[in-house]
Amino acid sequence: MDARERLAFLGNRRVGRPLALIAFALLAGAGCGSEGLLDFRVPSISNVTAVPNPQNNLSFTVRFEAANVDSARVVYWSPVDSMTTPFITQTSQISEITVLGLLAGARYDLVVEGVGPAGTVTSPVVQFDSGDYATTPQSPEQLSTSSIPK
Repeated sequence: MDARERLAFLGNRRVGRPLALIAFALLAGAGCGSEGLLDFRVPSISNVTAVPNPQNNLSFTVRFEAANVDSARVVYWSPVDSMTTPFITQTSQISEITVLGLLAGARYDLVVEGVGPAGTVTSPVVQFDSGDYATTPQSPEQLSTSSIPK
């Protein structure tokens, strides 16, 4: 069978109609329902705030609202450092991500990056100033009388 005969065979109604019906069924089924394959809801990130972590001067918690986002992460940078948190799965509209390991006394810019079925979205830039190291280090005597289990 040469190339022309193969093309004619593939274009034959006996082969063409079933393939067309299968393709139509797949496309029609994919567009049904809000959770179908053709989900084009635009992702959004809003109300981003960075608040100090009361238990650690060198970290902060980012709070935000996300819509149509499957996962999100924080991208943050200072004049001498830049990092990202791992992506977290979005299970609710309001979320928090804790950022650790900051430099003492540094100003950070940050954005929340969200990924959804219809693409990626980035929040506006928010600024945060990290705290200083602890100013009152504990002595060995203070540590021995604290509530650390023995």
